[in-house]
Amino acid sequence: SLVLVMDGKVQWEEGPVRFQLKPLYQGSLEGKPLNEVNAFWRKLEALSAQSDAVRMRIDRLVQKVEAQQVALQRSAMVPGDLDQALTDYRKQIQALKTQLDGDPLRLEMGEKVPPTMGERIFSLARSVAYSSYGPTETNGQTVGILEEELATYEAKLTALEATLAQFNAQLEAAGAPRIQD
Repeated sequence: SLVLVMDGKVQWEEGPVRFQLKPLYQGSLEGKPLNEVNAFWRKLEALSAQSDAVRMRIDRLVQKVEAQQVALQRSAMVPGDLDQALTDYRKQIQALKTQLDGDPLRLEMGEKVPPTMGERIFSLARSVAYSSYGPTETNGQTVGILEEELATYEAKLTALEATLAQFNAQLEAAGAPRIQD
């Protein structure tokens, strides 16, 4: 539809126009049916959204641990077990980030690292975007790897979130300032 918006007034110029796309040429190899290609793209979009959600959850955990560190420092507690536990949680989160995004020091030096989730998603998108035949068997295997990785990360994150919630309760019980979510 074509719409003109001028001086806050909306004026419809034309209604929707229906059209049918036709391929410019027929490829020499038989491609996947369009419904399979579309389903693959939707799957890739969902995996990308899941990956983003995992990253956001990790970022929230980092912020929570930083807030817990401040609360611990502002409390009247003697340094000890809670400090060590918080350090351990920070290390677990950093290890998860390194698994997800690769080791930043090794990446900076250009050293080979195992493929990250982001690299796999980018590779899939690039592979299918420039293909006129649809997703390949290798693309399907990569999707399977991504699904397994995401399930692993989500399970680890859920466990860490629960542990940090318990730790938060321990901080409050010990007299540390309350942390808002």
